[in-house]
Amino acid sequence: MKSKFKHEAQNLRQECDPTECLTCPYFDMDIGRCSAGEKIKSCRYCTNAFTDLRLDSHHDLSYFPIGKAEKGVTAFIRSSAEYRPPVCIIVQQYREEIKQNVDIMHYTPKFCPVCGREITENKIFLQEERFHE
Repeated sequence: MKSKFKHEAQNLRQECDPTECLTCPYFDMDIGRCSAGEKIKSCRYCTNAFTDLRLDSHHDLSYFPIGKAEKGVTAFIRSSAEYRPPVCIIVQQYREEIKQNVDIMHYTPKFCPVCGREITENKIFLQEERFHE
């Protein structure tokens, strides 16, 4: 069965490895079709090694500021396949007494707030978290 999908998988992206189709969240085993090309957008805010297979653990971490609330409080989107959850919104506050930023909130979005892509890798993370509770 595995070899059947290797040779008959349709609509694969150029960077996809056909041997990994069965574990990819974008591959529909019932019809042997990959939907990654349609669902994954080129968004610098939510791209990580799950969505761009050219990335690896050495070239996968990004923090982009997305807003400021008040003096010393900043929101970021962190994207990485190495960290859990893969895409996370983090709010940090600068603490004068210790002279550094401290995380005050983490939020795991279902959709990228910039491009609107459903973040399926977060969906898998959230299901794993519920399983371990």
